[in-house]
Amino acid sequence: SLYGCSICNVYFVAAPVRLVDIKLTSDDIITCSSTGIYPEPKLTWSTEPPSDLSFDPGTIQNSTSVKVDDQGLYDITSTKQFSLDRTNICTVTSGTVERTATLKQQAPVQGSTNSEVSIPCRVSQYDLLTFDLTWRFNQTDTILTSTKGTSQMQVDDQWKEQVQSLSDSGSLQLHKLTMVHQGTYSCDLSTARDTHLVLTYLEITPDKLSDGTKFTFTVSPHCKSQDHIQQ
Repeated sequence: SLYGCSICNVYFVAAPVRLVDIKLTSDDIITCSSTGIYPEPKLTWSTEPPSDLSFDPGTIQNSTSVKVDDQGLYDITSTKQFSLDRTNICTVTSGTVERTATLKQQAPVQGSTNSEVSIPCRVSQYDLLTFDLTWRFNQTDTILTSTKGTSQMQVDDQWKEQVQSLSDSGSLQLHKLTMVHQGTYSCDLSTARDTHLVLTYLEITPDKLSDGTKFTFTVSPHCKSQDHIQQ
């Protein structure tokens, strides 16, 4: 008898976690997501400083969904209540590959129209020179981008009049502001492994002399000076 032996090679193709996206919606819900992953990923939430997760209100509304596309790749999405006084951390793991995204909100910054404002980008224990940096307005409109290892920045055309400079620490220096520039400014620091999102709300108050009111001063025989207001 003639015996034959046939060996079939089976290949397991991995599609590691590449990017973890994290956002804060208007109703204080955080969304964390990652797409195109194999093998099936896992997603976990944590905070810094650490909290007792059994009492953390953010875990009560934690909802995670996993979907598979027609190529067998996994998409994972999770939402939870935003923990205002902590750094919110989302970690996605697939096989031996782990990627992390963090989100925190800083204290509001106040400014006035036509004034200069500095919005900080504070991420502790990280060297800004190792990150790509993107500043956005209301988490959608790109203000500027800066690539790691370079001192150059690219400013969007719509913001060239307002962007004054970018400090070595990543702070955004703005001037010539109007009321339309009031809103949330986000500093997005990213590498191939981590993403850090820092949100700061800028509150703008109108300049006292920018409301169209003009002041003139005249001298009369009966009074040394008299103020007249012309609208």
